[in-house]
Amino acid sequence: MGNGGAAISALRAIRSVSRSCRIALISGEDCPAYSPVLTTYYLAGSIPYRGMFLCRRDFYRRHGVRAILGDPAVAVEPEGQRVLLASGQAVPYDEVLIATGSSVAVPPIPGVEGCLTLWTAQEARQLREQARKADRVAVVGAGLIGIQIVDALLRWGKKVALVEMQDRLLPRVMDGQSAAILKERLQAAGVDIHLSQQVREVRGQGGNKELMLSSGAVVAVGVVVFATGVRPNAGLLAGCG
Repeated sequence: MGNGGAAISALRAIRSVSRSCRIALISGEDCPAYSPVLTTYYLAGSIPYRGMFLCRRDFYRRHGVRAILGDPAVAVEPEGQRVLLASGQAVPYDEVLIATGSSVAVPPIPGVEGCLTLWTAQEARQLREQARKADRVAVVGAGLIGIQIVDALLRWGKKVALVEMQDRLLPRVMDGQSAAILKERLQAAGVDIHLSQQVREVRGQGGNKELMLSSGAVVAVGVVVFATGVRPNAGLLAGCG
């Protein structure tokens, strides 16, 4: 289960020792494997859409793999040795490999439903399309992905507001002195930075949104992107032992 870098590496490794075993690959996305890390490069225009992908559709056929794309797994039944799909189909197995990756961990705040994230190929296309139409974009989260999104938006000539709950940028990567240099450079590029702030609520719809910050400040933007860390896609394993 899964169709990212780990799954593709596993397929190649299995086929290096066995050409006879049957392999079924299950993915909720109807596209070949791609790297989520490259979505920010596509957003910035550094690579084309095709440049995010790790293989082409014929990769699966050439490796003798039954690729079930666009039909996500919803449960694993160890007793019956089968994986249940959203379509109702059941895929039997002798061994199962979980390589389902992760998703952006969006905080449960009011109004977040109309906001965007950047982790999948589809989200990259959606963000690129919406950001092109907006004059001002808010990025919530100043980790590596958040900073890369800011950089991509600046390349498109967008005005950017950056909100981070910690007291410095890249809090898990940089010390205070390094983070201060980065902050100074981003501010010189026109980025509106809000540190030690949490988003309490997102108000508005469409291209007119407002971030209500913990300080009481209000940030008006056209698009809101959350880059608030990731969590493993392990929900389908709940209760399976």
